[in-house]
Amino acid sequence: MNNETQKDYFCTYTEIVKLKLISMKKNLFIGIAGLCLCSAISFAQNRIIEIPKASSAITIDGEVEVVWDAAPSYTIDKWGEDNPVPAADDFSANFKLLWDESSVYFLGTITDDILMDQTACSDAALVDWEVDNWEIYWSPGNSFLDDMTEMIQVRLSYANATSEDPTASTKNGWSEGGFTVDNFVTAIKTDLGDGYVIEASFDLAASAAAAGKDMIGEGDTIGFNAVACDNDGDATRENIGGIIEDFTWNQADTLLRLVLVTSVNGLAEVSESNAGIYPTIVTDQIRFADNTGIASVDIINLQGQIVLHAVRPSAYINIAALRSGIYNVRITTVNGSLLNQKIIKR
Repeated sequence: MNNETQKDYFCTYTEIVKLKLISMKKNLFIGIAGLCLCSAISFAQNRIIEIPKASSAITIDGEVEVVWDAAPSYTIDKWGEDNPVPAADDFSANFKLLWDESSVYFLGTITDDILMDQTACSDAALVDWEVDNWEIYWSPGNSFLDDMTEMIQVRLSYANATSEDPTASTKNGWSEGGFTVDNFVTAIKTDLGDGYVIEASFDLAASAAAAGKDMIGEGDTIGFNAVACDNDGDATRENIGGIIEDFTWNQADTLLRLVLVTSVNGLAEVSESNAGIYPTIVTDQIRFADNTGIASVDIINLQGQIVLHAVRPSAYINIAALRSGIYNVRITTVNGSLLNQKIIKR
């Protein structure tokens, strides 16, 4: 082989190696991108949420007990392509979850400028799924890994006189595949005038029996979702929102994954003698169970604006001048920790 031939051969070989490296890099990029895409979808739909254990008893009476202050709050912020983000004074929603040996507890808060009561629902001839309500999806068998129909849908409605009227029963719910959990929900509504609170419990023993389990308790996982629905008097709902991207109502693999734990980042260990805020539904004053460790307090509206700032507050702050609505109270402690709590100003 002469020098020119060797040179041509070397150049050809070099080009082949370059092409192979480019191809390998391209495939590696596509593979990584695919993994990132899958991870994003998986996180959005099978998001794991740790639910703290209640530090004291919860009574389903529509009153927001101090124990709820230790629970993280989840804001409805995914409205989908056909459901534009509503204005803050039109509709907003958030919920909290706790559990104990007997139940998982749900506290759902909705602000709504037009509330459809029983008469309004009947006059508009609304079917049960078109009313103002929370739609709860419950899968005690954690069936996002199994049959997609192994979940039950329960509606906790604003107009919820009886299951004979245009709302679904809060006792049993409904399942596309015939999956049933008998008499496992207790719920009550508190009317706020510009919205409502629904407090509910989901019986763990009945849920375990339906899922073929001995019991559901600490460390166990439950498929769950909460969807907030708003109707302003039309034939169909104006807004439907949740916290899961691309949620599909009849597919259990798009549920959240609730893991029952003792505490979440110490939140469940916040004692009532600490910087707890009460009441959470307030007319004029918010109070602190113990203000000695508080450096400052910010009250923030739904637009993220600080509407009140207090340094070294006393045992209470007067918020009578604030407009009605939902606010976040952000406490900065003397050691630099941040505590957040949602309140409803009447």
